[in-house]
Amino acid sequence: MPAEAMPTGPMRENRWLSPWGRLFIFFLLLFSLAAGADDGNDEHRGPKDMFLAASMDELIARIQSKYEGSILKVELKSPENAPGWRYKVKMLPSTGNVLMLEYDAETLELLRVKGDKH
Repeated sequence: MPAEAMPTGPMRENRWLSPWGRLFIFFLLLFSLAAGADDGNDEHRGPKDMFLAASMDELIARIQSKYEGSILKVELKSPENAPGWRYKVKMLPSTGNVLMLEYDAETLELLRVKGDKH
């Protein structure tokens, strides 16, 4: 369209969002930014905190070098009262007693064993 034939005034505004639509989008963006803001609560940590964890393959190799049996469950958790991440492992060794193992996720140091009847 030539410049002199371009609609002006209210007809041109129909092509774009109405003022109410713009206001709605503004508040939508505002609330989404506020929802993503860091409130200092460490309860919900993101992936940026997990990149230091040793791999699952390394953990399984470490467990299999010390225990014979089946690994039933592995969880990567951040304890409430301690820094860092922990691998919590539930396994059924050949002795038949369920073991709960806790490893430091970064160093794979064995921190706790529950259910060991050696």
